[in-house]
Amino acid sequence: MVKVNSRPVIFWKPTDASLIWTSAPILVSLISFFTFVYQGNQLTVSVAFTSIALFSLIRQLLGVIPVWIVQILQTGVALKRIEKCLEEDEVDGQVSSIKKACAPHVDGEDDTLSIENAFFKWNEVPEKPEENSKAKGRVHPFVT
Repeated sequence: MVKVNSRPVIFWKPTDASLIWTSAPILVSLISFFTFVYQGNQLTVSVAFTSIALFSLIRQLLGVIPVWIVQILQTGVALKRIEKCLEEDEVDGQVSSIKKACAPHVDGEDDTLSIENAFFKWNEVPEKPEENSKAKGRVHPFVT
């Protein structure tokens, strides 16, 4: 049986957000002009161009607002995650490697790996004496 979903589907793409933020200064200008005229004022050329110049000055400031909103939201998410982590119950001593490191060492009961009186050495490649003597007397062809 096929079930029909009655909720409307909204298609939201990242380009839609970009379009909104790109067109926001134009919309702010248009809404401001409409409000100015709606209040009974006369929109003259000097008022319009002065307003457009002022709107262009605050355009960069308006562009920072979405960045701030995203930063605030990310900070809230991070604080909730940290709070959730700090509110968790303590783990048993058998699970925590930190608690094991703090436990005093008991003789006869050693569950760690230890190496005593050991020597460690990297693999060596033996040098051939005849190659060394030939290399000292030879001059590289590109060196003058």
